Amino acid sequence: MEWLNDLVRREGVLRRRIAEMMDSGSAASSACCGRAGARSRVQERFRSCVEPEVKAIDALLEDYLCGRNEDERSRMRFEARLSLPIYSHLRNLFVVGSPRG
Repeated sequence: MEWLNDLVRREGVLRRRIAEMMDSGSAASSACCGRAGARSRVQERFRSCVEPEVKAIDALLEDYLCGRNEDERSRMRFEARLSLPIYSHLRNLFVVGSPRG
């Protein structure tokens, strides 16, 4: 289960990064009195910082799944969804809708 521990560690880094952005974003938005421009900058910063990390976790999971039979792949995906709630949620936003390169 080293593969899952590796993914959990990576999600922990992602979680800390999101918390840092939310802390700095709330300070910036309160300084700007909630302007729409400030909100869109925070949203863009969130996307530009988080999307690459989510895609990196997804690519790593796909690497771990490579060479496995369908039953193993299904079980591993299920375990990842349960163990990585932040990644699982953000994957729907950033990975599922984008074309794979």
